[in-house]
Amino acid sequence: MRILRFTVVVIAACGGSDDVDPLPCEGAGIAGRIVDEGGGGVAGARVTVVDDAGIVRATRADAMGRYAVTDLAIGEHVVGASARDRAYVDRAVVVADACAEADLTLGPETEAGQWEDLGNPGEPFGGTNSAVLLPDGRIMMCHDTRDPIANDPVTGEFSRPTESPRIQGCHAVTVLPDGRVLYVGGADQDVYGPGTTQVKSYDPETDFWAFEPELVDPRWYPTMVTLADGRLLAIGGGTENNPERSNTSEVRDPVSGAWTPAGDIALGNEVSPIVLLYSGEVLMTHRPPQLFAPDDLAWRSTMDFVQGDRMPNGDHSDHEVQLLPDGRVAAIGYRTFDLSVGRMLEVYDPASETWSLGAEVAPVRSRASTILAPDGRVYVIGGYKQDLEDPTPVNEWGQVALVDVWDPARDSWRRLADIGTAREYHAMPVVVPDGRIFVTGGEGAPGNEPAASRTEAFTPPYLLRGPRPAIAAVDTIDLARGADVTLTLDTDEAITAVVMMGTNATTHFMDSGNGRYLVLDHEQTGTQVVATVPADAAAAVPGWYLLFVLVDDIPSVARIVRVAG
Repeated sequence: MRILRFTVVVIAACGGSDDVDPLPCEGAGIAGRIVDEGGGGVAGARVTVVDDAGIVRATRADAMGRYAVTDLAIGEHVVGASARDRAYVDRAVVVADACAEADLTLGPETEAGQWEDLGNPGEPFGGTNSAVLLPDGRIMMCHDTRDPIANDPVTGEFSRPTESPRIQGCHAVTVLPDGRVLYVGGADQDVYGPGTTQVKSYDPETDFWAFEPELVDPRWYPTMVTLADGRLLAIGGGTENNPERSNTSEVRDPVSGAWTPAGDIALGNEVSPIVLLYSGEVLMTHRPPQLFAPDDLAWRSTMDFVQGDRMPNGDHSDHEVQLLPDGRVAAIGYRTFDLSVGRMLEVYDPASETWSLGAEVAPVRSRASTILAPDGRVYVIGGYKQDLEDPTPVNEWGQVALVDVWDPARDSWRRLADIGTAREYHAMPVVVPDGRIFVTGGEGAPGNEPAASRTEAFTPPYLLRGPRPAIAAVDTIDLARGADVTLTLDTDEAITAVVMMGTNATTHFMDSGNGRYLVLDHEQTGTQVVATVPADAAAAVPGWYLLFVLVDDIPSVARIVRVAG
């Protein structure tokens, strides 16, 4: 697609809201107003006109919702309009010698998205599994590393990488800056429990597995996160004496791969939700919330949840966390061991180290899968229904097929299309470069492999809002902190944001990707965009990113880039 530059001439209105002069539009063109359900102009609405050859013209409505597009080819065009938090609307318009009129009304957003069944991946995922986005754009899934499966989200095809030399289920996983996938801890036998110190890597370029320096302590389902300097921090996990849980932590040197003991956490745990804050400290939220200082390798307490009476044992937590674009942290999911329902969302403010309750949504679920998407919203999939009086259907294990989206900017929820299969916490959501959300796993009883898994892909509402911006080229995939990256766009439509979003590396409650959503400073000249990577190491953490350009909340297909450190 290409956008042809044109000029919109704005003139003053001659009357009230019911008597607004149109913009000048002579000859072959389209003009009109974009209004809300009350008839008021939607200022700044995006307007696109697409002809039968696929050529796109784009502009913005003025302060009164007026627009005009001139010098169009004779024939049928599709004019569409969108604005964040409002429905996308389009209609066919026939353009002749005289300017055609096309007014569009944007009501509240009602698009629920679409789920697509991609079939059986070839392995059941429900007890020990993980999924990562590889640097080449494929998704690699493992339940114990012996039988990995890869999916190409472009073609939809599944393939089998080489099997690893030894079992390693219930691991933590991340993709290193050099592109290798690192599998840390877990169990090295076909039973849940006794932790292992085993660490392995997989190189997707050579299809080769290698053993790496081992952990100091055995860790079954450890928690893991990347620090600003590229070290990895691994915490907790089941010991050799399962169900005993470890309260130790350790760090991995990014050059040698060697692990060194660090401070102890308050209580032994496993798979605690964790994220690196923009301050450089690490927030871990399960039993109780704690902060880790990378400089002195020490842990300290931070404020407990508003709803602190949750999950008193060391087993899997009731919630997942997402680092929000503004630096706050959302904890989504709630469960107690009594019959109280509670609230599903709490938000942590690192500046004040305090938690606050977020907007309510029903039914409250625990252990739902959550994922931050290119539009900056958090998508919540499935989970266990806590409110027994709520009529929402569940499967035989109490899991729902619901999908909700939470907008941090507005603290508001919206219900989306149900996923095809109700899933428990071993589902593995991954955002792929085209902006869809890929999900597989967790179809059976919690902690048990289902008879078969089903893979589904979600097309969120932001992909159903008219023509998307497009990146034609990026001058480099190797980004340096504080340096510029130049993008060439397919069109010269003014974009609204350049976003670097960390790729996902999921083991149910834990995403060991870098958790970043960075809005880059940028300047645009025609089809050229120059964006600046943050200089702060705690922002531009070493690792892999999806680089998007956005027009409002509509993302391009991403380019996969990396920050090496």
